[in-house]
Amino acid sequence: MRKLTILKTIIDFLWILSLMTLPFIILLIGITLFNNSLIGKYNLRIYGLHIEEFTSTTKSLLILPMIAYMLVIYCIYLFRNVIKKFNELNVFNSSVIQNMNKIGITLIIIAFLNTIPSMIYKEIKHGSFEFGFGTSPFLITLILGLFFMVLSEIFKIAKTAKEENELTI
Repeated sequence: MRKLTILKTIIDFLWILSLMTLPFIILLIGITLFNNSLIGKYNLRIYGLHIEEFTSTTKSLLILPMIAYMLVIYCIYLFRNVIKKFNELNVFNSSVIQNMNKIGITLIIIAFLNTIPSMIYKEIKHGSFEFGFGTSPFLITLILGLFFMVLSEIFKIAKTAKEENELTI
């Protein structure tokens, strides 16, 4: 249980920090959508790609990672709820199973939202499409999302087995 307390403390700290940054992200989305004077003033990058022109395409490509960040905050919120249930020793609760599945689906969406902008921008601007094998944030986030979905299914099976076991006694 001590490890669970440490994990809860870390997640709560991340939750507080992410809530403090949320208004700035929302403001940045508004500035990105409605302000065209950012060209030349700032060195804008999407995952290492320098944005040279500020068009509607680059605006949408800049907004996708911001939306992914807000989804990360949502995942932290769901994970906090799961940890609360674990602290209450309510492990096989249906809300735990649903939240783990939601975390998995959201992490898969985040993986694609963080990868698509750089791929599209490379294709539009440079006419090149790169695909490589190896460890990347995309693969790690995708695997983590699938892991949470599998864990949700395992908890669902365990909950059913627990309920059947309680009926036979």
